[in-house]
Amino acid sequence: MKIEEIVKQQIDHLFGDINAEVVSEGKSFSILSYGTAIKFSMEDETVLESKDLKDLIGKEVTIDRVISGMETEVDKANDEERTLRMVGSTGEVDRLGDIIDVKGWKLANYKKNPVILFGHDAWIPAVARAKEVKKEDDKLTFLIEFPPEGVNDLSDKLFNLYKLKIMRASSVGFLPLKYDWIEDESGRYKGIHFMEQELLELSLVNVPAHPAALAMSLYGKGINHQHSAMKIEIDTEKMQDALEPLKKAIEESQMWIKERADEINKALKYIQNFELSQKLKSVSDEIKRSIKEVR
Repeated sequence: MKIEEIVKQQIDHLFGDINAEVVSEGKSFSILSYGTAIKFSMEDETVLESKDLKDLIGKEVTIDRVISGMETEVDKANDEERTLRMVGSTGEVDRLGDIIDVKGWKLANYKKNPVILFGHDAWIPAVARAKEVKKEDDKLTFLIEFPPEGVNDLSDKLFNLYKLKIMRASSVGFLPLKYDWIEDESGRYKGIHFMEQELLELSLVNVPAHPAALAMSLYGKGINHQHSAMKIEIDTEKMQDALEPLKKAIEESQMWIKERADEINKALKYIQNFELSQKLKSVSDEIKRSIKEVR
């Protein structure tokens, strides 16, 4: 039986059906759900066939990395300094039933190189840096500083998208240091309580990530190996035809704006000419009064 099938059976047995995917490579495997991923490693994969995963974790099986995403409100975007403040993690239960204790965050190593990634992609340049990372009010907050406009096109786009709140999701990657299992009243396991963890990175993401995207960030591949061979073909002619009405509407809007601008300019010129004529009339009247006085 494949590792993925064994782990999936273990998960269903321990936690019930949590709608999670499993992907493996060599002596590692990951449990993936929407917005959350946990990567495990082991010396001997055969131990999964004879023992419960719960009894193996922390011993024969170790947690290498965790990714936890969330949707958050962007606060205090500053155009001049190109900064914005947002929440990277809270103490609330995530989609896999896990809890990350905010007090347990270890930030020292991250602060030595506080990069902000896009989509957990460490192969492209960082899009920003964390100018400040703080634990406050049961939240891990970041003050994100973007490079000056024009340095990185992707950074410019992301800053504006988050500033306008079109995008608002983030995702932290961390190394667990101390954790324990969470049980419900019936004794079934609900998730993992991470009590101490070292922050590795914060990523800006479109949405708390899809399992395939999480697998790509952990292994450089998707859940289904066939996905990597797939190519997206775009019919440019059909796309152009579909966009033609939008293009026409934009052109008409631009023409309407130009016509209104011309009308406003004419009105302003009329007002200026009227004010000038009034001033000239006033001066003329004053001159006439002066002449009469002299006579």
